[in-house]
Amino acid sequence: MQNVFLVQHVLKNMAEDRVFCNKQFIVDGDKICTYYEFYNRSLSLSYYISKKIEISKGDRVLVLIDNSLEFYVSFLAILLLGGVAVPLSNKSSYDRIYEIVIDCSPSLVICASNRLVDECARIKEKTPVINVKDVPLKEEVDDAYINNCLIDSDLAMIIYTSGSTGKRKGIVCSHLNIISALKSISSYLELKETDVVLNALPPFFDYGLYQFLLCSFCGAKLVLERNFIFADSIVKSIIDNKVTVIPLMPTIASSLCEYISKTDYKLYSFEMVRMLTSTGARLYKSQIDNLKKIFKKAKIFSMYGMTECKRVSYLNPDLIEQKPDSVGKPMPNVDIDIVDDFGNSVGYGQVGTLIVRGSNVCMGYWNDTELTEKVFISNQFNQKMLVTNDLFYRDKDGELYFVGRKDDIVKCNGFRISLQEISHLIMDISDVKETFIEAKDDEKLGKKLTAYIVLHEGSALTVRQIRNKLLNILENSALCPHEFVIVDSLQVSENGKISCFYKN
Repeated sequence: MQNVFLVQHVLKNMAEDRVFCNKQFIVDGDKICTYYEFYNRSLSLSYYISKKIEISKGDRVLVLIDNSLEFYVSFLAILLLGGVAVPLSNKSSYDRIYEIVIDCSPSLVICASNRLVDECARIKEKTPVINVKDVPLKEEVDDAYINNCLIDSDLAMIIYTSGSTGKRKGIVCSHLNIISALKSISSYLELKETDVVLNALPPFFDYGLYQFLLCSFCGAKLVLERNFIFADSIVKSIIDNKVTVIPLMPTIASSLCEYISKTDYKLYSFEMVRMLTSTGARLYKSQIDNLKKIFKKAKIFSMYGMTECKRVSYLNPDLIEQKPDSVGKPMPNVDIDIVDDFGNSVGYGQVGTLIVRGSNVCMGYWNDTELTEKVFISNQFNQKMLVTNDLFYRDKDGELYFVGRKDDIVKCNGFRISLQEISHLIMDISDVKETFIEAKDDEKLGKKLTAYIVLHEGSALTVRQIRNKLLNILENSALCPHEFVIVDSLQVSENGKISCFYKN
């Protein structure tokens, strides 16, 4: 793709290309947009905004819309004006919206419901709010108003973390960060213009947003679903749209496989699905086995990444059975190191903190200079590097293995314990569907560990049996959780991650 320096160049090129301009780009229910139609919709919205308010380079624009055509049209319209897109869940509470508005001081809020228009107006009276559904679509738009003074190091978006590991942080991404990640990810996934990608992940979660970006970069088709909650709708969409690529997370993989298995997957034909991708957490061996049983012709890409750099590594699908616990090697144009507490590189098999170097490493945290300087460090050549706070080791082949986050390591009974590692061992027990380990302060133990466990439907597994099976696996019985609680389900956040709360 020629002359791609900014994210908007990707869509502009596609809309003007005689091969791609009339190709279907986004399918959102009964709304279908070609590349040309999509770009024109974004131009139309940006033109409307320019007549209402002046958006200058670097101005933040908050987008409160679900996973829909309207969100992506709004996203591109903001970039065309030189603004910085700030995606946020349209289901956010008033307090959550208030927190983000105060933090990033948006010049405009775009939403798709009158409720959000009213709530945003209450937060900051002088901040304009637009309901995108009220914006008229112009057939032809003169793009003379478009901001052409941007360079690739300028800001493109701010992605706020969920806050599941502490204070919510606004991660600042430049156009260069995004384009670099797109080039690297698309190269190893080998996405094709003939691919049809199903996206049921929220766009305020970068894994969901990048499905849109990757499709536009490769000329593929994007099929939108609101979420993965209604598995029957997902299965229907896969079949009806002849989906070839399905982005997943471990929690989503479990739910989808369980639904398909219960309804007799042999009734369905998934032969057109050629690729499954997963990030956010490592897939468990049982999940990999179930996916391979259902999607027989699909390659499974197990990947690791962080919003601060989008993606770091991927496991060659040919190694998924041989090394199911690995997240592979660094993706193209990314360099990594694993260091000890003094910044020295460690050898194979030794655990240390993962450091990432590459043009995909983001600019820092919005309004937090202290944290930015701590996490985004520079080497002797003034190249930016990301200190991930994640613990890894490499095997003799150079494959990476995630051990856990530093704040996931707790001291209990005098031993350092990785909650992630214990969770993986519990998941290896037959009939265990999901688990979450909670660590609470305890005067005698240091930390008291409670394992909340969801079993597969119909399982008669007891707490005693789970404890005994785990003790047989563990090298040291002191690493075993003190309490096991079998629950009906675990609470999952909008971006597919298990939270620390559970449901009875």
